[in-house]
Amino acid sequence: MNLESELAARFPDLELRKDFIFSKHTTVGIGGRAAVAAFPRGGKALAELAAFLQCGKIPYVVIGAGSNILVSDRGYGGLAVCTQRADSVRVDGDRVFCESGCRIRDLIFASRESGVGGFSFLQGIPATVGGAIFMNAGAMGKYICAAVRSVTAVENGKIAVFSNEECSFSYKKTRFQKSAAVIVSAELQGAFQPPELIGEECGRVQKLRTFLPKERSMGCIFKNPPGFFAGKLIESCGLKGSICGGAAVSEKHANFIVNRNGASAEDFRRLIYLVKAEVLRRTGILLEEEIQYIGDF
Repeated sequence: MNLESELAARFPDLELRKDFIFSKHTTVGIGGRAAVAAFPRGGKALAELAAFLQCGKIPYVVIGAGSNILVSDRGYGGLAVCTQRADSVRVDGDRVFCESGCRIRDLIFASRESGVGGFSFLQGIPATVGGAIFMNAGAMGKYICAAVRSVTAVENGKIAVFSNEECSFSYKKTRFQKSAAVIVSAELQGAFQPPELIGEECGRVQKLRTFLPKERSMGCIFKNPPGFFAGKLIESCGLKGSICGGAAVSEKHANFIVNRNGASAEDFRRLIYLVKAEVLRRTGILLEEEIQYIGDF
């Protein structure tokens, strides 16, 4: 029995799609194919599927909003697990309960409608709550970890609830990256605030993001080294505008590589390597990617 048939038999309500094309589901518009993708409906279904895959040691990759990932042109040999159907959000008092696939924009909208603030700094980030927690996403010196009360995830085939401290948050790192856990849902702590004030804050944050490239990208490519900004280092090395095939270092923000002309994943990989090598040669600083690579490169 192949994987698709096994999943269909074991999870009759699970939506399965053949010949999944990653380039249609990533913000950068790049990536090959997976033979099959699964779209669990709701957090419970996502948790059950994740536990089954982990216990059976079946290779899989989780796709949320498709940002911050570079998928090989050759695609991925395992199952693509898409969280977009596990996207509920509920506000209770000053706390917000989100499933993994809830978009950041929906988190902000729902909390604002209920007069709960504290998430405006995330405005404009093209991510899901699960993805943002997995990467400890942030902006303007603030990170989502500050709002996390607990995270429910499947790790080593078992579902568990992790406190903020147990998530091991640090700069662009969490325990979930190390353990390859699947984040199912999260409880976030907000603060009561007038909706109109939240709206004004979101507007200010959105305005600050206008300097970012409009072309298709994965967001920032590199983490900021201690005491430095990756974009400034890249710019100081004269790498703005550098091109490899259809990929280019943005002239607007040097820590963005954009898909300018039908770029391939290999174009991006080669340009990333070039930038790292030149910055290391010129400054002695080795940049570290914050993006996740999927598939064989």
